[in-house]
This record gives sequence, structure tokens and C-alpha cells, in this order.
Amino acid sequence: MTLDDLAQLIDARKSADPDSSWTAKLLAKGPEKCAEKFGEEAIEAIIEAVKGDKAALTSEAADVLYHLLVMLAASDVALGDVMAELDAPPRHIRHRRKSSAPLDLFQGKICLSLGLALDSLKSATTFVRLERPKMGRRPILSPAV
Repeated sequence: MTLDDLAQLIDARKSADPDSSWTAKLLAKGPEKCAEKFGEEAIEAIIEAVKGDKAALTSEAADVLYHLLVMLAASDVALGDVMAELDAPPRHIRHRRKSSAPLDLFQGKICLSLGLALDSLKSATTFVRLERPKMGRRPILSPAV
């Protein structure tokens, strides 16, 4: 199955009865719940990556991709638009203006959840830090020094 196949399947579930599928039920709860679930899955993938459990990370990565696509569908963002963004020039060249809007309650909950997860991760295993890449678009996870 490709990401396009999965995105099409998720998109088809938008109009399905929430009692008929997990995806339809999640989509019916709206973008905020979908984003919350995506965040939970991302944290689980981070933990497995730090632990070095390849099988568990593979499983969690599949969950992350699925929940990312569900969150995109709930927010009416097409996978094609995301892929086009990856083909665009690197962000440091585009000079995009950032929003100065204050964090709303939902964003604050996500930040708090990530902070708590990272705090527990620090005490459970070797902490990794997120570094800004010198070139390209994606952050790099590397062992803390």
C-alpha cells in the first residue's frame, strides 16, 4: 500500500458512518482530536526510536503515517499539497512570515503533552535532542552530547 492509497482510503471514510469504521469515528471527532491522536503516536515513535527497538519503531511509524493522513484529511489538506511542499525550495530560502497569533488552549495542551513526554523520556533513557539541520528541510534526531 502506498501513502496515496492510504490517503484515498481515509478520504473515502470521511462520509462513512462513524459506527462502521475507526477512521470514520476519528474523523467525526474533528481536527483537534485527530491532531491529538497524531501527537500521541508521534511520541510513542520517538520513545521506540530512542530505545532502539526497530520492530516497535516500525509499527509506531506506520501508526504515525496513518494518523498524519487522518489529521490532514480532517483539516482538508491534500497529501498532494504536502508532497508539493517537499518539492519546494528549502524553507530558509522562502522567507515566510510567521504568525504572531498567541497559542490557543489546544496548542497549549499539545505543547504540555510533548513536554511531559520528553520529561519522562529523559528519566527513562538517554535523551535525544532535536537539532536544526544546516541544509535541507527536516530536523535531525541525534544523541545529546
